[in-house]
Amino acid sequence: MEFVANPLDGPFPGRQVVHLPAEVSARLPSRGMVIASVNNLTVMLEPNGLGSHWFLVPAETSIEGECTIEVLEVWPEPEVPADLKAILCGQAEATWQSLTPAARWDWIRWVSSTKVAATRQKRIESIPSRLAAGKRRPCCFDRSQCTLTDVRPAGPQSS
Repeated sequence: MEFVANPLDGPFPGRQVVHLPAEVSARLPSRGMVIASVNNLTVMLEPNGLGSHWFLVPAETSIEGECTIEVLEVWPEPEVPADLKAILCGQAEATWQSLTPAARWDWIRWVSSTKVAATRQKRIESIPSRLAAGKRRPCCFDRSQCTLTDVRPAGPQSS
């Protein structure tokens, strides 16, 4: 698939953010996390909250103009944040390991989607009991939302 990249300055100094055109994103195999090669750079495509995907351009590189994208992996194994990893033990850890990578991404993104540290901590502390109760995913979490609001494109759902 080919597209024209129009990079934006991201929330990270010296880094670009690229939003995929909706028609390119629609051709991806998942509305969720996708690892792809864009002009020979391996990047994580994430939902942008408006029906498409975005990615952070690796440091020391830039992308502009014509791009070629190749899907490498759908729903890769997520890196578990240290504070979440610390609370997963015993049965909670066993249940966590039985989840699909997509479900683990949902839990991690649910925890990370709040800007309030106390809410994040409350969510983390609730996960073992939720897993013990048979919950495989967080309730009412929209996986197509962008959990990094600073990179969300302007639009009616932007905050």
